[in-house]
Order: sequence, then C-alpha cells, then structure tokens
Amino acid sequence: MSVSLDEIRVEVQGLGRDEGLTVSKLEGTQLLTLIRRPLEWSDEDAAVALQQLILELVARIRDEKPRVAARATLNLGTSPVAGRSGTARQKALAADRSVHPDTVREWWYDAVESLLDVLPRKIEELNSTPGGWSPYGPTFTLVPDEDRPNFSLDRVDVAWRLRGRVGEELLSYRWLRALEDGVDRYQAIAWYFSDPDHDKYEVVPLLNCEKGQSTRSRRGILLTDLVFPEPLSQSDSIFFAYKVLIKSDREAETVFLHSVRSAGVSHLIFRVQFDPCEMPTRAWSFTAMSDADPYVLPPDGSPRYLVPNRLGYVEEHFRNCKRGAKYGISWQWP
Repeated sequence: MSVSLDEIRVEVQGLGRDEGLTVSKLEGTQLLTLIRRPLEWSDEDAAVALQQLILELVARIRDEKPRVAARATLNLGTSPVAGRSGTARQKALAADRSVHPDTVREWWYDAVESLLDVLPRKIEELNSTPGGWSPYGPTFTLVPDEDRPNFSLDRVDVAWRLRGRVGEELLSYRWLRALEDGVDRYQAIAWYFSDPDHDKYEVVPLLNCEKGQSTRSRRGILLTDLVFPEPLSQSDSIFFAYKVLIKSDREAETVFLHSVRSAGVSHLIFRVQFDPCEMPTRAWSFTAMSDADPYVLPPDGSPRYLVPNRLGYVEEHFRNCKRGAKYGISWQWP
C-alpha cells in the first residue's frame, strides 16, 4: 500500500492526541502498512517495532525544543500531566518553559517535520535489509530475565562525566556477591541514547577483570562480558571496575541512570560531573519503574532537587535498590 508524505504527516500528528504514542494507536494507523514485517509477526508485533523506532528517532532530534515538545505531545514522560490530551501536555510544557502554548505547538510542528525527514527513509532502509526489523521485534530483551539472578551487588559507585553537553565517560566501581557457584563474569552495558552507534562506545576494564566477548544489540546497545580472575563460589564477593568511553559529538539525553538487573543493590552512589561551562538549570534524582518517570519534575521544594557545586559536581545515594527499578539523575539545560 502506498502512503503519501502528507498522509504520513497526518498520522504522525495524530500520535500526539489523547493518550499519546501507544501500541494500540499504531495498530490503527496507515504507518503500519509501511512495514515489511516478518511473516510470523502480528499487527501488535509490528506496532511494537514501530513504536521503538519512533522513540529512537525522537531521541535523535538534534534541536532541544522540538525534541522536548515531541516528548510532551507524544506523552513520553517529559510532561507532568501524563495521560491527558496532547493539548494539555503542551500547555504544561509551555508553563514550565514560560512561553505561550502556541510556541510549544510550533516546536511540535518542527518535530513532526524532523520525523518526516527520517521516518520513511529509515522504514525503507529496514525493509530492504534482511532481518532489518528483527532487532526492534517484540521478543527482544535487553538482558535475559532469569527467575533467579545469580548475583547481587553490595555496592555500585558510578560517575558520568560530560564535556559541554556531551557525555564523555562513565566510571563504574562494583562490589558483586555470587548467589550460586560458578559466577565468572559481569555483563557491562554501554549505551548512549543520543547516538545509537555501537562504534561510538568502548568498554575498558580497569581493575580485577578482563574484557571478554562483546555483543551488539538493538538501538546501539553494546553488551560486553567482563571476566573475573576465577569463578566465584556461592556467597563469595569480588570488587571490579571498568569505564565506558563515549566517542560521540551529540548532546546527551538529559538523564543518566542505573537499571537494576541483579537481585538487588544494597548501596548505589550515583555521580554526575557537569562541565562548569555548561551547567544545568535544574537537576534532580529519581527512582523509576517506567521510562517516563525520570523526566517528571519533582514538586517545588522537594529534597530530590540537587544543586551542582561550582565545579559542576552532584551526587545522590540510594539504598536497597530493587530489581527492575531505575535510579539516577535527570536535569534540564538552560
């Protein structure tokens, strides 16, 4: 089925109405007909893949104003009025930015045009590549979700460092405890949301581990095994450290986080070193169960707000972090 550019524009604009971007809404759009899906995929499977692609492309919009307007309008969590109409979400963003709602509406129109520049081309690229849609498919999981993780983390100490508005380096120190015999490695995740290009990351062992196999996954996620000196027995603990180098010139997504994939983290120390020449207007810590939560501003006066010192440094401590939750620091640029 042929869908014109004007029809695609109308469909993309419609994604911002009512509850925003959802799988069920995508199932009823002409956009779904553009996908040359695997034969075994249902409409829902194809809609899940298309949703993931749109999320990726929104994150890659270079201009910050259209990008935040797209997040608010599509209900991706930027706005604190999630679940209401797109117009209400735009008004909330306008109030937060001290601009007229018509200004946010123009930002949204700019975002739509940005998506129109890349969405049809990216869909055609995936259609013409054998297995191109597979990484976006519904069977993908970032890390196999075993019923019983084989390790917990007594302590995690992570620090992100920015150069200007670009993420440059992650330093990570970890104290791991084995929950069964034979634990011999940790799988490090390298991912820079703004630049999903595997070649832009490098995982570097620092202390008490060596680099094993790396696996490229979807949306630029790089999984790298860090192998311990010898396998652990149950209840044994080990300290190791590594860093992730980011070789990109793209502005960072305004959130850094730790997703708990182990049985739990007893103590998480989360640090961000901003460039003193590029300080955020607001920064806050979060505990989240969804991808939207980190972008929602805390209430005025909340102790979750963090004030960088004159060198641009902030930190937050989290205790008894639960499996499946996300912990970290978000911010807003001027």
